[in-house]
Amino acid sequence: MIKYKMSELWEIYVIELNILFRNEKTKYQYKMALKKFSSENSRCYRMSENDLKKYFSEFRNKYSDSYYNVICSTVKIFYERVLKQSKKMGWFKPIKTDKQFHDIIKDEEFVQIMKNIKNIKHKFFVILFYSTGIRIGELLNIKISDVNILNQTIFINTEKNGKNRYVPIHDLTLRYLKVYLKEWNPKIYLFEGQNGGKYSATSIRNVINKASKNINKNIYPHLFRHTLISKTIEKENVFLTMELAGHKNLNSTLHYNHIPMDKLKEMYNPLNSINI
Repeated sequence: MIKYKMSELWEIYVIELNILFRNEKTKYQYKMALKKFSSENSRCYRMSENDLKKYFSEFRNKYSDSYYNVICSTVKIFYERVLKQSKKMGWFKPIKTDKQFHDIIKDEEFVQIMKNIKNIKHKFFVILFYSTGIRIGELLNIKISDVNILNQTIFINTEKNGKNRYVPIHDLTLRYLKVYLKEWNPKIYLFEGQNGGKYSATSIRNVINKASKNINKNIYPHLFRHTLISKTIEKENVFLTMELAGHKNLNSTLHYNHIPMDKLKEMYNPLNSINI
């Protein structure tokens, strides 16, 4: 049996990414995806096709379809181009997500999630997701210095192809923020791990997954963003929503414009004025 060193495999993988992609953010995304996969499967180079299918069937129940596609694509590259074991991921076909409507979180579902959480730190990041629509990476990057309690704003240093921006802190969110700061007293980042440094994205996902167990819907961090943007675009000027979301392109915002059927039924129709 061939003996592998993960460090050597990683070097080959990075070279393959440089061949496949030009965009640095895309390459970074794939690198982070492989780190997650290898951290959860210490001997990933020994996994069988059935091992991979089992892992990804459980993965899909926890995460969004788009994140599932990224991780699977990452692992597919790893097995095909690095390990030369193309058959092991031959079963994978990306899930089409572009035209799918996201099942947003209803108000009563959000209330239930909050009731299921006891820890104020966990409650605070959930209400922050729900009220600002920030991405999980953006939340983890927030520093104490980015928070302005007096003006009720948070500076968001974007990690994606968006733009840096300020998001407002709702009065209710502010109440949770003050209690959280008093109880946890973070030093550098707004959310920190037990030993300092940035809080874990995996921990956030685990909290949300556990808190939504009794809700018949796949709840994940990015769904809070879909929910906020989808609800806001119905009530506000689309350009205000675009600014809140940190989108550079209007089309990115309009993607969330899922107009309810009752609104469509109320629209003008030329048959309204015809009597036949």
